[in-house]
Amino acid sequence: SDVCSSDLSTGAWVAEGNMSEAALRVAACKGGFEEDGYHTRELLRCHQLEPKLEVPFSSSRKMSAVVCQLSPESHTLATLKFSVEHTHCVLLKGAPDRLFPKLGAVLSTVEGALAVAEGSMTDEERQLAADSNDELARQALRSLLLAVRPLTAAEVDRSEERRVGKECRS
Repeated sequence: SDVCSSDLSTGAWVAEGNMSEAALRVAACKGGFEEDGYHTRELLRCHQLEPKLEVPFSSSRKMSAVVCQLSPESHTLATLKFSVEHTHCVLLKGAPDRLFPKLGAVLSTVEGALAVAEGSMTDEERQLAADSNDELARQALRSLLLAVRPLTAAEVDRSEERRVGKECRS
């Protein structure tokens, strides 16, 4: 997708191509993460992606995933804090109906930063998310769920081994 702000007088965003991808790009730009901007380059420098573990979007899977390294000193991804045992995180984006069953917890704030909440997602939190998604659907609006899951080094190693095993069988 190509996203740009072409009307300088109104500041209106113009998108061409895949509208779901365009919406994410607009949100990133509004958050200061232009495709080739300083913040984006710095984020990618500090949190390298694991390309072997990328799962591209497919219409049958209705989701995609990327794995990135956490800052080894602070165990963070930008302002999102993780426990010290976590070395990576997986970022998922996809259809809410596919991701809702996989959700384990929600984000909370700890000392002014986002963190994965302790404990499991409650039934009330699941219902609130489902109700919000249903309301968007009633308005004929598409929704996309973004989720993050912390990973330990051992989990990343197992994922790499499974990926290599699949490639060998192919």
